[in-house]
Amino acid sequence: MELTLDILEWLDREPDLNVTDVAQRLDVDKSTASRRLSMLVKRGFVDRDAVTGRFCLGVKFIGLGQRVAKRLSIRSVAYPILVKLRDEINESVELSLRRGMERVYIEVVETTQALRRVLPLGVPIPLYPGSPGKVFMAYMTAEELAPILDNLGDTRFATGAVPDRASLEAELRVVCETGVATAYEEMFLGMGGMAFPVFDRNGEVAAVLGLAVPEVRLTPERKQRCIEQGLAAAREVSARLGFRESALSAGRLRPEVRIR
Repeated sequence: MELTLDILEWLDREPDLNVTDVAQRLDVDKSTASRRLSMLVKRGFVDRDAVTGRFCLGVKFIGLGQRVAKRLSIRSVAYPILVKLRDEINESVELSLRRGMERVYIEVVETTQALRRVLPLGVPIPLYPGSPGKVFMAYMTAEELAPILDNLGDTRFATGAVPDRASLEAELRVVCETGVATAYEEMFLGMGGMAFPVFDRNGEVAAVLGLAVPEVRLTPERKQRCIEQGLAAAREVSARLGFRESALSAGRLRPEVRIR
C-alpha cells in the first residue's frame, strides 16, 4: 500500500513519467513498478498515454476532488451559522453528510453546558435510527429506501424497542412537508434530537443540520424554540449554497408515492 501511495505522490509532482522513471524514483525494479502502475490504471487512478506509454494521475481524482471540495465548501459555509445557532440556544449543533447507508458528522459545535452528548466526528454510523437519518431517508428513492424499511426488524432504539414501519413512513412524510425530523431516545437514552435538510443549488439534500438536546432540557417550549431556530439556520445555510425554492423540481416524488 505504501508503495502505491508513493507512486501517486510522484505522479502528482511529476505528471509525465514512464515505468523506468517510476522504478528509479522509488528504488524498485521495473517489474514491481509496472505491476503497481497497471493496477492503478485498471482502477482509474492513473492514466497511460497509448502513444508514449507515460503515466499521469487518472480522471478518477477529478470526481474525488470534487466531492472533497463540496464537503469542505459545505462545512466552511455552514460553520459560522452553526456557531451562531449554538450561541442562541446553547445546545450542541451538528452537520452530517450521507455516505450510502451511513452518515458522518463533519462538524459539531458543542454546547457549553456540562450535560451534553459527545458526537464522533468523521466516524461512519448507521443512517438510521436518529433524526438526521430520517431527513436523508425522506428524500431517498424507493430503491435506496427499501433495504432500510425491509430490515427494520434488525434495528433497535436505545430503549430496546423495534421501529414500526408505518410510523416511520408517516414521519418521513412529515419531514418533506415541514422540513423537520425529530427523535427521542432512538440513539441514546435521555437524549432528543431535531434535524433539518440543507439543500444545494440543485435542490438536492447536501447535508443535514441537527441538534442534540438532553431530556432534562427538552421542555415543550424549548423544543419549539430549537425547531424554529434550527429550521431557520438550515434555510440560511441552504441559501448560501445557492438554493432557491424553485430548484425543488415539481416532479420530485413525495414520500407517499415512493414509500411502499
